[in-house]
Amino acid sequence: MILAAGGSARFGGNKLLHAMPDGRSLLSTTVSQYRSVFEKVVVVVRAADPPVLDALEQLKVSRVVCKESVQCMSRSIFCGVKAVEHSDSILIALADMPFVSVATIALLKEVMTPDAIVAPVYSGKRGHPVGFGQKFFKGLLELEGDEGARRLLQESGSSVVTVEVTDKGVLKDVDTPDDLAM
Repeated sequence: MILAAGGSARFGGNKLLHAMPDGRSLLSTTVSQYRSVFEKVVVVVRAADPPVLDALEQLKVSRVVCKESVQCMSRSIFCGVKAVEHSDSILIALADMPFVSVATIALLKEVMTPDAIVAPVYSGKRGHPVGFGQKFFKGLLELEGDEGARRLLQESGSSVVTVEVTDKGVLKDVDTPDDLAM
């Protein structure tokens, strides 16, 4: 599941459609990385973003329109989890993190189980994406506010499996045009 419902306020325009150095959009880059590992990719978007909806249609991925996404990240997570709650586990990724390597995504998928939370760690810092087993779906559905699932990770103790990676892309999101340089 890729969260793509943010407003791009700090970027100064729709960052998801911004061209990366290879000419593809940031959104296309991120989606293609996850599609190379997962058979099914679901992208959560906000309702008032026709250009992103059109781009996702061209990319031929499932999308979930979350009308409440502008309120906070927890609403986007709620909408996405509801769309895939029959799964054993989900990997929650952020659309504005195009630098996560395919190898890291594949490693996290391999480690995910229905009763664990799996998080990458680079140089001692926890990053994204984060995998959640079905055991934690109820907790994801009950999240509030704009901090994402941070509290759920803090409260889950020994159920959190950290995976050391050599991929600094797990810490690098794009908030401004300057962030596009890796």
